[in-house]
Amino acid sequence: MRGGRQTAGITMFITTVLTLLILMGFRQKLLANGDAYIASGLNTHLQTDIIQGNKGRIVDRENLEWPANQTKTKEMLMQWQSPEDVRNALDSIYHSLYGGKYGIAILENRELYGRHGGSFNAEDGIGDLYAKKGHDVYITVSGVFNKRLNEALKASGADNGAAILTNYKTGEILGWTSIPSYSVGSPSLSRYDEDYDKKEAWMVDRVVDSVYQPGSIQKIATALTAMRYAKDMKINHLDSALFTCVGELELSSGKHGENKKVTCPNPHGEVTLAQGFAVSCNCMFAWLASEAGREKLITVCEDLGYNKTFTYMGQKLVNPVSRVMLPENLSDYGIGWSGSGQDADGGDVKAQPYQMNILISAVANNGRACQPYIISRIADREDGSDIEKNNPDRPEYLDSSLINITSAEALDLKTLMEGVCRENGTAAELGAEMKKLGYTAAAKTGTAEISQSSERLNDSGVKIVKGTISWIACFLEEKPFALVVAAQNPSVSNAAAKIASEVLPLAIELNLDAPRV
Repeated sequence: MRGGRQTAGITMFITTVLTLLILMGFRQKLLANGDAYIASGLNTHLQTDIIQGNKGRIVDRENLEWPANQTKTKEMLMQWQSPEDVRNALDSIYHSLYGGKYGIAILENRELYGRHGGSFNAEDGIGDLYAKKGHDVYITVSGVFNKRLNEALKASGADNGAAILTNYKTGEILGWTSIPSYSVGSPSLSRYDEDYDKKEAWMVDRVVDSVYQPGSIQKIATALTAMRYAKDMKINHLDSALFTCVGELELSSGKHGENKKVTCPNPHGEVTLAQGFAVSCNCMFAWLASEAGREKLITVCEDLGYNKTFTYMGQKLVNPVSRVMLPENLSDYGIGWSGSGQDADGGDVKAQPYQMNILISAVANNGRACQPYIISRIADREDGSDIEKNNPDRPEYLDSSLINITSAEALDLKTLMEGVCRENGTAAELGAEMKKLGYTAAAKTGTAEISQSSERLNDSGVKIVKGTISWIACFLEEKPFALVVAAQNPSVSNAAAKIASEVLPLAIELNLDAPRV
């Protein structure tokens, strides 16, 4: 009898150890393979949902149902031409629907989707996002467009990045993607990603969960500062020759009385505000920023949404947010570079793609910023009646405490941004592409220098200790599309503008501003 109990005890011990080892293995697989695991049959949450068989659906703009089970992807994604297309489609929309800190699971009205213990995380699985009460969720995002946007971002060679397309007249989110998402079939995480050591980079939705050095897109705020405070700054002729760029500008660094140089790649000569904005003259904008001073810069930036708390999916985005942190003792050199979107002498300026999209949407929409949203409607599965519905004809406008610019200021900024898309502007290629299609583009590009967290080799085998962020913030005049792209360490120059040139024609072709059916 005692021997039997001992044998049973040993057996139980061995079983417990094996179970722990298996669980540890699953945990490691989750960290290493992300949603490849959460979409697999190993996920008990998913199995429970499948067994229950009463889950609702998530349906995109093309009325394509997004799968809870990887084995059903071909059945539910017949629109895609190949398994690789299916993987890219899932990868493109992963963060918006299935993961990230602000996925659909975090809606305040989560009772529509069924509750489970604790807060949502990757271990909960895709299945828990589906309406256990049988309701269908219709989203504003186009799966077709999102797939192309995701592929273009990956093709740039960027280590990580984010992109968001919205309808600036309604607030509808039409495209939303982030890399790396490490969905099924994705490449391994970049070893240059700052979050790699935490093994969580694939879980970061970089549209809302990341901020980047803004580079020259910061000149939108600096230009508005110059226009708003022109008289105080004794700058009187913004439409005539304003500044002479010789390729460098000396400003006091505040350290031992020495001066440091702000530089441009090439001298721009005599330039107006519009010309300097179009060619992105660092020297002129550093001069404007230093003339304005930190207080005026901060005031204007905060009127454009910096240092503010926005919401997404009914949740406050507490951190990170776009920020402008300029210490009281910041030198003219530090203020100057801050006005051109670079940190120096203790200045700290960062931009979040989500907030930047809201900012340019306000510019495009005559100073009125719409609240972005992704849920078009929630319908009862039994009778098809609407439980909740957003009306694009009655958009929710953000309060002036978040975005505060006049219609006249918005028009001036729009004029400056259109100049960037004309000949010799930094987004001339995008402007020409849109003009061929009969549309007017407005944009601001940016290339920010950043310090690498680790060295890497470029294609020629040379060590790189600095990296870049390629930005574009752009919109169309005749179609209400506002697009923001940020790509870290791309392998091609002007990568973000090239992405915009590639994807905006598709948004036009798909007629994404048409009412959601």
